[in-house]
Amino acid sequence: MPTKKLSNAQREELRQMREAGSTYREIGSELGISINSVRNLLLTHYPDIYRSGKARCKEMRSCCFKGLRAWLFDNDCSIKDLSDRTGIKYDRLHSMVTGRRRMTKEAIDILLDATGLTYEQAFRWKEDAVG
Repeated sequence: MPTKKLSNAQREELRQMREAGSTYREIGSELGISINSVRNLLLTHYPDIYRSGKARCKEMRSCCFKGLRAWLFDNDCSIKDLSDRTGIKYDRLHSMVTGRRRMTKEAIDILLDATGLTYEQAFRWKEDAVG
């Protein structure tokens, strides 16, 4: 499917939305383009904004819970973004989702509420082959 040609104003809107923290999915929905088109446009027209996402991607991969990691990628949400959304301190949340600290029931409830996932969907370990 060919990529929809965006006007300069739409490309500027894409830039502003991304800088404001919108996900690729949200931007694509607003502009009527695919997530891949959003990525490609950022890479082509705003490489600094695109490259800043590379560190976020590495951070998302560090999540040891398969379902939560998938949710982070699907929603283009870093652990820092999730910390901001949930009010759980970043260092604490990062330690829990990377498996270095035990996950508390309170944190689990907050994460499930923020993501809309069930416990079974969110907290499968990376190594689990079958869910």
